[in-house]
Amino acid sequence: MKRIVFWVIFIITVNGSVLAQNDVVTMPFMVYVEHDQDQFGLDHLLFINMVTGETTKLDLYGERYTLLGREILYFDRQTNRVMLANTSGETRSHPFIQFPDDAYRIDWTVSEDERMVGWTITRRDMLGQLSTVTYVANNDGENFREVFREIDLANDNLRALPIRFSEDLGTLYLDKHPDGINPYLFFSQYVAVYALDLIDGTTQALPDEFGNCICGAAIEEGLFLRLRLADDLQGFDLYLYDLKTNSKIIFPPLRLEGYNTGGDILMSPDGTLAVYALASLTPRPNQDPLTETVFVLVNLDSQTQTVLTAPVETFIRPIQWTEDNSAILFTSPRDNGTWKVTLSNGRLNRVAKATFIGILD
Repeated sequence: MKRIVFWVIFIITVNGSVLAQNDVVTMPFMVYVEHDQDQFGLDHLLFINMVTGETTKLDLYGERYTLLGREILYFDRQTNRVMLANTSGETRSHPFIQFPDDAYRIDWTVSEDERMVGWTITRRDMLGQLSTVTYVANNDGENFREVFREIDLANDNLRALPIRFSEDLGTLYLDKHPDGINPYLFFSQYVAVYALDLIDGTTQALPDEFGNCICGAAIEEGLFLRLRLADDLQGFDLYLYDLKTNSKIIFPPLRLEGYNTGGDILMSPDGTLAVYALASLTPRPNQDPLTETVFVLVNLDSQTQTVLTAPVETFIRPIQWTEDNSAILFTSPRDNGTWKVTLSNGRLNRVAKATFIGILD
C-alpha cells in the first residue's frame, strides 16, 4: 500500500493557484480533489509534486477518481467518457475502457498492485431490464477479454458491481448491486458479494451472502469481513470469514442507539486490525437528516471491537491506514478536506483542505 509522507501534506495550501511544471516521471505526486466548485459540480483535480511542492490544477466535471499507474482514471460527466489525467495537466480518453453509446452505466475496479483493471458495462433494454457485461485487462490493454455476462431475468433491479481483485489476480469479487441506489449511499455498501473465477468463468457466492442488508464488506488476503443486521435489528453483527479454511468468527454488535447504517470497512495491511464507519440518520421534515458518524476499531487477533472516535456531525469515510497502522486517513463525501485519526487517542485532525485521492509514485 502506498504510504504518505505527512510533512509534505502541510505545504499544501489549495488556494486556487496553479504553478507551471514539467512532468517528471520519477517524482512522486500527491493527488487531491476539491469538489463542487460551481453550481454544476466543477472539480479541481490537484497534482502536488512531493519534491518541489509545485501544484498542477485541472478543472473537471468528473467522478470516481482512481489511481492507475502514473495517471488518474475518472468518468467525465459532460462527455460520458472514461478519461485519464496526468501530472502535466493533460487529459485523454482511456484507450480501451469506454462507455458505449447504448450503455446505461459503467463501473470499474483496479487491482491493489494496479496491474489489472476490471469493469462492467450495464445496459437497460426497452422494457427496463438490466444486463451487464464484465471485462478485465492488464493495465496496458493486454489480455483484454470478456469474463462474465448476466441478465437480470428476475427483474430484481440488480446489476453486477466489481469490488476488487484477489491478490493472485485470479478472482474478481462483485456485488449484486441495487441499481439507482448509489446517490443515496455515503459509504461503500453491498448486498450479495460473490466471486468470479477468471480462469473458468464460474461464480460462487461468498459465505452466507443472502442479502440481509445493504452493509459494508471487505476482502483482503483471503479474509472476508462483513457487516450484517443483528437478528433483533438493533445494530450490526460483524462476521470474519477465513476463505481458505472456511472458518467463521462473529463479533456481537455494538449497541449504539440510532446508528442504522454501516460501511467502508478498511483492513490494515498486516491483517490485524480493521476500521469501519457507523452512522446515525435522523429524518427531519423538509430538511436534510441529522447525521452523526463514528469509527469502530476492530482487533482481529483479540476478537474485540470498540468505538474509536467521538460522533462527528457528518458522514466520514476511512480511506487509508498510515504510520505503521497507528493512524487512519479519512474524508467526507459531503465536505472537502482530509483528516487523520490516531488510534492511541481517537483524536481527529485536519491535514489538508482538499480531499485526498492517493499518491502517484
